[in-house]
Amino acid sequence: MTTRLLLAVLLTASLPQFAAARQSATEVLGNMADGWLTGIESIEDFTVTGESFTSQHKKFFDASGVPYFKNTTTDSFSGMQIGSMTTMFSADDWNELRTRIGDAATYRGMSETRGRPTHHLVLTDFSSMTPGDSGTDSPPDSVAFHIDPEGWLLARIEVFGSEANGDNVTPTIDFEDYQTVEGMRYPFLTRVTMVGLQVNVTQDQVNEAMAALAGLEDRLAALPAAQRDAIMARMQPQIEQMQQIAESGTVETVYRVTSISVNDNLPASLFN
Repeated sequence: MTTRLLLAVLLTASLPQFAAARQSATEVLGNMADGWLTGIESIEDFTVTGESFTSQHKKFFDASGVPYFKNTTTDSFSGMQIGSMTTMFSADDWNELRTRIGDAATYRGMSETRGRPTHHLVLTDFSSMTPGDSGTDSPPDSVAFHIDPEGWLLARIEVFGSEANGDNVTPTIDFEDYQTVEGMRYPFLTRVTMVGLQVNVTQDQVNEAMAALAGLEDRLAALPAAQRDAIMARMQPQIEQMQQIAESGTVETVYRVTSISVNDNLPASLFN
C-alpha cells in the first residue's frame, strides 16, 4: 500500500468522527433543548434540596404553549432568596437558552471538558439579554458553553471579561454528576471556580476575619451547642475561601444536591 493510499484510508476511516463534529450552534443547542423538553414532559414541579440551599421550580406555559419553569432559591442558613448565574444565562432552561442565543452563538468545534469531548459555543452578542440580566452595567466580553454530545448535557459555562472597576474575574461553572429524576437529567454537583480575585481580598482582611471569628466563638458560648456549631460550620468555610483568594486569587465553591422531589403540587403563588 502506497503512502498516499494509506493516508486516504486513514482519512476515510476518520470521516464519521469529524463529520459529527461539524455542527452549527443552532443544531447543538437544538439537540440539547429537545432532550430537555422531552425529559420534563411528566414533571409539573420539582424541589431541589442541597447542602446549603433549597430551590423550587414550577412549570408554566408561554403564549405558544411552550413549557418553562419559574424558580425560587433560598439559602438554607439565612433563609434569604438568592440569585443564580445559571438563571442569568438561561442555563437552567435549555429551551430558553436555544431561543435566546441560538442565532447569536458561534460554533467553535470540539473542545475537552473534564477529559470528555464537548461542543464549544461562544457568545459575544448579548443583545438578546434584557437590561439587568447581567447584574452589571456592562455585559461580559464573551461566554463559552461546553455541551457533552453524549446525552446533550450542558457541561460547563465560562464567562470572560473585565468589570468596570478593573477587576478581571473569570467564573467557570461546571455541571457534574447528572442523574435522571422522573425522566429529567439534573446535575447533582455544580462547581463554581472564580479566577482573578486577588484585588478583592488581602491577607490583612483574612487576618481580621479570623480574629473576628475567634471573638465570635466567645460570644456564641452561651448558645445551645447545635446552634453554635451550625453558625461556626457556616462561617469557617468562608474564612477558608478568603484565605484561598488571598493566596492564589482563585476560589472554588461546590454546590451538592442531596435530593429532588417531583410533582409536589407547589402553589403558583410561590413564584409571583
